[in-house]
Amino acid sequence: MFSRRGSRRLNTESNAEDIGIIKKVLGKDKQAFAALVDKYKNPVYNLAFRMTGSRFDADDVAQETFIKAYRNLKSFRQDLNFFSWLYSIALNTARNWLKAGKTPVRCAAAADPEHIADTKPGTDAKMSSNQEIEGMLGILPEKYRAAFVLKHLENYTCEEISKMLKCPEGTVRVRIHRAKQMLYERFKGT
Repeated sequence: MFSRRGSRRLNTESNAEDIGIIKKVLGKDKQAFAALVDKYKNPVYNLAFRMTGSRFDADDVAQETFIKAYRNLKSFRQDLNFFSWLYSIALNTARNWLKAGKTPVRCAAAADPEHIADTKPGTDAKMSSNQEIEGMLGILPEKYRAAFVLKHLENYTCEEISKMLKCPEGTVRVRIHRAKQMLYERFKGT
């Protein structure tokens, strides 16, 4: 039912490159941060879009994510993966955006394939299926949506998700299971 795209997590070589850029930024080279934005704008936007259901809100969430990352770069622990740190900021920003009621999460028609970067499912049937799934996410409560998106659309492991959401791995598994149940119950007749 769910398309398994390649993992977006990046290897240690890429993280070492990111650390080099971060050192330049911390050394007052403000232009260096643009390289990180260019490198990660698509995955951050994709997460924001899948969480908010709106390309306009996704733009705002992505922009806010990079602003927060820039402002907090001093607190980044260089023994960690930069992309995971940035992704956690993006996830928390999207969650806060939803809690603040800044966006109505839309259903079914919300998935706009033109605005989902890096999505190359391969066939029209797969694309249609992915669009339907992404459109259905609007019915899920935010905590279930976050776990579901990270697991089935972003291809993270439950262990990685538990670190991002700062909750036990068992809780992540329960949230994913409940999200699947809710989607199944809501759409089993369609």
